[in-house]
Amino acid sequence: MEFNEMIGGKSIVFVTSRQEIEILSKKAVKDNVTATTFHMVCSIEPLVYSISVGKSSLTAELIGKAGCFCVNFLSDDYKKEAEFCMAYSGRHIDKFVKTSLGKEECETIDCARIKQATAWIECETINQIEAGNSIVFIGKVTRKVSGGDDNVLSFSRDRNI
Repeated sequence: MEFNEMIGGKSIVFVTSRQEIEILSKKAVKDNVTATTFHMVCSIEPLVYSISVGKSSLTAELIGKAGCFCVNFLSDDYKKEAEFCMAYSGRHIDKFVKTSLGKEECETIDCARIKQATAWIECETINQIEAGNSIVFIGKVTRKVSGGDDNVLSFSRDRNI
């Protein structure tokens, strides 16, 4: 039995982050988006949410410096965008432009969110834990918005972890 069959499907979320970084010897504010299946509610009271991203990723660098992130839930119409965001780094490209994902500002943190999201969670980082080749960011939820009846984008079982 494949590992994916044992754990079943998981929803894919898009994680957005923003921070000033140096690119080609120039400082610039960078908005980035990635997609991951590694996310979960850690606590109900207070509401705490976690995500896991690659330790050497731009997303880890941005969240580590900014201390906040936004978890965006999109419908299953956005599978190609998720695959693109998982496959490519945003260090030298604007993944919002490449995927045609729209940007709107979060209300409680300095971060963009995805305009097309049917739900999102704004988080302030309260802890980060190295876990092998990943970093788990744990965030206190500062705002959550849900709506829409669309099916949430899910992990394909035919893809190996």
